[in-house]
Formats: sequence, C-alpha cells, structure tokens
Amino acid sequence: MEEFDPEEEFNLDDTEIERYVELFQIYFDDNSNNELPTTNLEIFEQVVNYLIIDFDLELALKICNIWIDNAPESIEAWNSMGVIYSAFGDYDASNICYDKANEIDPKDPEATLQKALNFSMTGNNYLAIKLIDHILEKEPDNEMALYHKNIIFQSIERYSEAIKILEKLHELGEDEYPIYENLAYCYQAMKNYDKAIHYYQIAIEDNPDLYLLWYNLGLVHNLAGHKFQAIECLNNAIALDNEIAYIHFALASIYSQMGRLVQAIDCYTYAYELDPQNIEYIMNLATTLADSGKYDLAISLFSIMIKKNQNIAVPFFGRSLCYDALGEYSKAITDIRKAIKIAPNNPDYLHSYASTLNKINEDKKAIAVYKKCIEIAPDNLRAKTDLGELYIKNKDYIKARKILDSIIEIEPKWFEAYHLIAKTYLEVDDYESAAKYLYELTKVDPIMKAKLINEQPDFYEDLKQKGANNSISIKQNKLKNKDK
Repeated sequence: MEEFDPEEEFNLDDTEIERYVELFQIYFDDNSNNELPTTNLEIFEQVVNYLIIDFDLELALKICNIWIDNAPESIEAWNSMGVIYSAFGDYDASNICYDKANEIDPKDPEATLQKALNFSMTGNNYLAIKLIDHILEKEPDNEMALYHKNIIFQSIERYSEAIKILEKLHELGEDEYPIYENLAYCYQAMKNYDKAIHYYQIAIEDNPDLYLLWYNLGLVHNLAGHKFQAIECLNNAIALDNEIAYIHFALASIYSQMGRLVQAIDCYTYAYELDPQNIEYIMNLATTLADSGKYDLAISLFSIMIKKNQNIAVPFFGRSLCYDALGEYSKAITDIRKAIKIAPNNPDYLHSYASTLNKINEDKKAIAVYKKCIEIAPDNLRAKTDLGELYIKNKDYIKARKILDSIIEIEPKWFEAYHLIAKTYLEVDDYESAAKYLYELTKVDPIMKAKLINEQPDFYEDLKQKGANNSISIKQNKLKNKDK
C-alpha cells in the first residue's frame, strides 16, 4: 500500500489511472486482500472522477465510500458522491451528500450548484433557479452558476433569458464553456436561423475539427431552406468522422426532400449499415426505395423490420403499399389488415385498405372502410373524395353529392369536389345543375378556366351566365365531353 503524503501532488495520466482502477477492482474482488492500493486522497479523487466520466458508477461509488472513510471532511469526496448518486437518479441521496459538503464549507458554491441541478433534473426548476440566484447574490460573476442557470433556462424554453446570460458570460471573457454553440442553439430554437448560423460559424472558426458543429450548422441551414449549404456542412461533418450514422441519415433526408432519391438511398443505406438496429433508418431507406419504384428491395427491408418485431404497424403498412403498387392486392390486403389490427384507429391505414378494396371491386367493403376512416378523421378530404367517386361508380348520386358537398364546406377550393358533383348531374342529364358546379369549378381551378376560355369561349360564357342567373339553361349540345 502506498503511504499517504498530504503535501505530495499526483497528476496521473490515463494509463496510470487505469492501473489504479485495476488495483481497486482486484481489492474489491479479492476478499482476502485487506490492503488498499493507496491512501493518497488526490489519487482517490482522480480515479473517482475518471470512473464517473467513464460511467463505471458502481466502482466509483465503492471507491468514493473508502475515500470518505479516509477523509470524512473532504468537500471533494462528498461532492463526488453526490454526482454519483445523481447519475444513478437517486436525487435524495445526492442532495444529502451536497448538504454534507455545505456543512463542511458553507462558502463553497459547488455543492449548492449541484443541488440546484438535481432540483432541475426532477422538474423543480423554480427551486433550482432560486438556489443559483442565492449564489449569484454573493458572486454575481460566478461563471459556473451563470452557465448552469442558462442551461436550466434552455431546458424550460426560456431562450431569451438564456441568451442574456450567455452574452454576459461572453462579456466576462468566459472561454471554458461552449458559449457560441449555446447561443446558436437558443436562436435555432427561437427559429432565428440567421443568428443561429452566425454563431455556429463562429464556433466552427474556433473548433473547425468538431464534426458536431458542422452537423448542427447543416441542420440549421436545412431549416432555413438552404439545402445546398446544408449538404456541404453535413459532408464536412462526414469528412471529419465517417462513422456517425445520424449524419448520413440527415444527409439522406435532405436528398429525399430534394427528390434526389439515388443519393438519398445511398446515404440511408450507409446509415443503416452503421446502425442496423435503428428502425428509423431502415424505415426511411425502405420508404425511399418504394418512392423510387424499387418495390422489391423495399419489400425485403420491410420484411426485415417485420421479422424483428411483428407488433409495429408501420412496416406492414409500408409493405402493403408496395404490394399494392405491384398489383399484388391479396398480399397488400393481408398486410394492411395486420397494420390495422395493431393500430385500429389510424386513418391512413384505413384509407389505404379501402383504396385497395376499391381496386378489386369490393365496393361494399370499401365503402364501409371509407366511412370508418372518415368517422375517425372527418377532415380527411382525400378519403371523402375517393368515397364520393365510389358512390358515383355505384350510381348512388345523392350520397355522392352529400359527401362531396361536405368537402366544399371544409375546403372551398377543392376543385375535384365541384368536378365530381357536376359529373353526378351530367349522369342524369341535369345539365342546368351541372353547369352551376362547372362554373364554380372554373372559379377555383384557374387552369381549367383558362383552358375553357381558350378552347370553348361560348361554353364558358354560358357557364358564367348560369352562375349569375340560374334561370338560364344550358343546351345539351354545348356540353362537350360529357364524361369528363
């Protein structure tokens, strides 16, 4: 056992600390060994701090207990034990340690600050801020207290106040904490993307080799609509560390937004290879493959997801869409039913099921499923439109008009509703009523209006008059292309 010399300083490197970690581990594992590897308090402190960072909390706690046994009046020991209990989530035990440190030295603000952070972790931000303010009353320029108060403000989305603190820290010349990154994040959260970009760029000037800064800058550029700058930043992040899956995933998402599906697939594939357990990565890859028409590959990936977990609805839904696109309707129906069984009130799944039933002429079943979908999501205008078309297909024009009129009430510019209602009247030779809806259609569909004025000016004028005066009739021979 090494003798304790309180005057001697030890600044161990990682290799030496790891040697002491092994010695302590042997000491705890070997019940016959009663001799400690050291009684040097500085070594205790360095080893415990190393283990806390390395997140070997069990061993850190054991060593910390011995440290306190050897130095019960050590503020550092009680603070370290408080940190360990906090990491375990035992905030009551952690606060007891910090209170003990305060008893030893009431003037030392570290224990009070750590206790404030514990309160913040448990949601008691009011008390956390109160404790920090107590420190700042005595030391208004305490940089550690100011910085952690900023962190608490960020956690409760009080970004303007966090920014004021960060600006004060900047004025104080603080260079230990990541001030610019914090400012950038606050402005990003406030959707002030220009300032967020500005501060990320300053942070990058100081730390150009930090991939996370390039990644965050890329995300903000994307939020600001700067796709090409976002791609450049993410590529810089990848150049610094090619093995970070979420950077490839973010890049893939941007390529997908831009319709550059080949690049998106490549990036999604790389992200998935780096982290094959991440369902979101494989899901986005499969979806992008499906969007690009590579249904067989998409089906294989959806099948992998289903094999991993049959209690998730999304892969069944995605695979059913692929089968539907390939015309394999029985397989599509089998999968969409499984998705609905898992998530019975998902309107997208019900809509997809109804659409597939419609394609195989299972009209009664399709109508029932459409109704269920609309009952759950009354504002699903696409489902209502499809149901209206199905009613027209079955010559149930009154029900078709009712459902289509309900669309116009919600969205007066939904031109398909006007078109389909007009069609119901044309089917029964009610040209007067048809003309009314066709004229309304020209109001909401400028492309159709321009086409009619250009190709059939007389017909358009008749429609216009009909819209102003319902008594004017439209002769049958002027209604061209009746079935359109």
